[in-house]
Amino acid sequence: MITVHFYAGLRELAKTSSATMPWHEGMQLSELRQQLVNSWPAITELLARSNLAVNDQVVTNDLTISDGAEVSLLPPVSGG
Repeated sequence: MITVHFYAGLRELAKTSSATMPWHEGMQLSELRQQLVNSWPAITELLARSNLAVNDQVVTNDLTISDGAEVSLLPPVSGG
């Protein structure tokens, strides 16, 4: 299983702060992104512009995820 943490606008759109997702051998981050969109369609647009961090390190979509990984969804932020 993979633990996913939703932050800021993604948390609001998904109406949850975390979730567990299924994992399989050889799973890539891009596949997890698709699972997230399928589970929470409201996050589609914002997730496309967001970075993902695996075990506290920002990574690319072609990363292979290990079982038990912690994935953080990091939407873009603006300051003022």
